[in-house]
Amino acid sequence: MRDHPHPAGHMKRRLTVAAVSFGAGLLVAGVGTPAQADASQDWAEVPPVPQAVLDSVHGGTAAEHVANLDGTAKSGKGTTFGDPVRYVFLDLVHASSATALSPDDVSVVEYAAVQYVDGVATNVVVVDETGEFVQLGWSVDEIKDIEQVSPSEILAAGGPEGDLYEVSHDLQQVRPLNAAARDIVGVSALPVERFRDVKGRQMAARLAAYDEEYQAALDSGRIAPGDVLLGSAGPNADGRTVSAPVAATGVALALGAAYLALRQARRRRTTTAASL
Repeated sequence: MRDHPHPAGHMKRRLTVAAVSFGAGLLVAGVGTPAQADASQDWAEVPPVPQAVLDSVHGGTAAEHVANLDGTAKSGKGTTFGDPVRYVFLDLVHASSATALSPDDVSVVEYAAVQYVDGVATNVVVVDETGEFVQLGWSVDEIKDIEQVSPSEILAAGGPEGDLYEVSHDLQQVRPLNAAARDIVGVSALPVERFRDVKGRQMAARLAAYDEEYQAALDSGRIAPGDVLLGSAGPNADGRTVSAPVAATGVALALGAAYLALRQARRRRTTTAASL
């Protein structure tokens, strides 16, 4: 994750390092490291899906891997995949007023495609920019969300709350896809500059809450200077709190670390979903 000129940046970096340490042992399905967005690339609009991704998903290595992983290769069931869509993790540039999203607002670029078994949407496969398999295993609701995104748009994960968005082809509008996103930005699509404002206030509120909680933990002796405060729950922009299921993930859902934990948790679901 990039270092932004933010007074709490050192805290985000420390939390992210902690999440890497905890999350490294949790990966079941992930292969390799998520592709980092190329900051030198100029996105005037949503870039086309790489041919390597298309080939891998439509009958290539990713399709073969999924068939072997979920047993469809032996069952004789017909498996196909929808068109892959660009799937990114947002890391919005601090204090930016840009009216369109750019590679600088993105920390990871992958591609997601809905899997259909005998014509029924069953799962989602994620690959990297070379077409290498990354993950299989999404909930029913998430599959429905992804089906709404066309290849000319972007599927964007917004943070530890699990909020998902559809980014328009011109990169200037963001539409909430799921309930978590609607809780944060409302029910309607937003221009990117307004989206930046909402998400910026959300992060500022979360940082402020974490700072207060961290100081209280220091004052009480629960942690020592430099320690990571696990299990922290910071507020949303509207003042509601964000749950922190530490027991389920072993990773604190807080700030930058929470976002990384969400990415790792998605990959953990692979073998569970494949066994259903």
